[in-house]
Amino acid sequence: LSIISRDIRELLNEAVEAKQLEFHPESNNASEFLLPRVYEKYLEYLNNYNLLDSAEIYSEALKEILKNQSWGRDFTLVFVGFLSFTGAQHQLVSAFQDRCKNVFILKPETNLYGFHDVHRQFRIEKTNSAPLKSVGQIEELCVAEPGLEPEVIARKLALSSEKNFDDIGIMIERGREAAFAEAFERYGVPYDFSSGIRINLTLPGKILSAVRHLNSRGFPAYETAMLLTQPCFAGNKFPVMRAYKAGCTGLDSWQDFLTSMIENGGEEIFKTALLAIKSIKIFRDVMAKDSKPEKIMSAFYEFLTTENLWLDRFSSKDIAALPELDETIRNTASAIETIGTKVLALNELLPDLGIVQNDKLKNDEAYDFLERWCANTDTRPPVQISNAVRIFTGTPPVLSKFPVWIMTGVTQKTWSAKINSSPLLGEAEREKLKA
Repeated sequence: LSIISRDIRELLNEAVEAKQLEFHPESNNASEFLLPRVYEKYLEYLNNYNLLDSAEIYSEALKEILKNQSWGRDFTLVFVGFLSFTGAQHQLVSAFQDRCKNVFILKPETNLYGFHDVHRQFRIEKTNSAPLKSVGQIEELCVAEPGLEPEVIARKLALSSEKNFDDIGIMIERGREAAFAEAFERYGVPYDFSSGIRINLTLPGKILSAVRHLNSRGFPAYETAMLLTQPCFAGNKFPVMRAYKAGCTGLDSWQDFLTSMIENGGEEIFKTALLAIKSIKIFRDVMAKDSKPEKIMSAFYEFLTTENLWLDRFSSKDIAALPELDETIRNTASAIETIGTKVLALNELLPDLGIVQNDKLKNDEAYDFLERWCANTDTRPPVQISNAVRIFTGTPPVLSKFPVWIMTGVTQKTWSAKINSSPLLGEAEREKLKA
């Protein structure tokens, strides 16, 4: 599903029409059957319900411009910061050039030989009499493999004589937040994720996956005890080995064990653990029943806002006194707020979702729904801390400006369009899309 979703978005970004992908219903080749069929049906669904994918904005803008031949003829437009354009963006800018009084494109200068940029896309020749000059120093930093990037960058920043980290911005690929955070923390380089991070990388996202995994195994003793040591539940003072030796298996068994510990004068921590088990059980039971997506998301939010757990636990003395949890607490609070916003949005959008709103999910399908959403949704941007490297996941805001800018993940596979590297496409389809 992630491959198909990514490819559909790239097809929209490159303004590829459904008819450009030949549909062969009898074929066993995914490039001749699966992707064209799903792409065609997705476009039909958007059209039938008067919806618009965000990747269609440039194509739709072009259609509106072509409808009004008088609009924009006296305009002077300036495009700033585009190193290169997607296919849809290129078509739109070309239409502006044909229509508007003046169109200027101000782009960063890389000084990299043979680099495919705006100049090549629009066949703008650089004159020998007035060569373009870079406004700064461009340094190409090579690593043996992508996995070493966080380590190399963190070490270089740590050893740099320039310690004003506010001057440094860095763009990383989605899904690599944890690797960069670990490397920066190891080298003592302060940082913050200026565009937020994916919810699956926060504590709520990790707990969701842990609950799913433990549920599939019947909530075994040791692993469930370790889950209860999370700061949002009982914390690291929970007696793991004592609970493990009790041999609890399943939530009912855990509930009986913790209840008996409380009745025998157990510590307050057992009450918190029991509350966590009851909360997990309520959430698990909802996931096991046929439920609509909005019900599943609401159950997740209610689980994350259980009284005396999660954010209430973070405000307790034993947790608040641990500065190493500050980042975890900020990300958890932001993730819960984002999930709450999604619950409201789902309820408001129900009349516009068409037949999808009637689908019911349970067990693995329900968990898949939440995990996919968490893996594709960012928390809101946090409050910036001073003297820290600003890390952006994906494209930064247009007006971002840093004296030092680091771009990661620049490989042949990721630059510029990803659709040509899709495993769903055969050689013939790749050649067709290139043309």
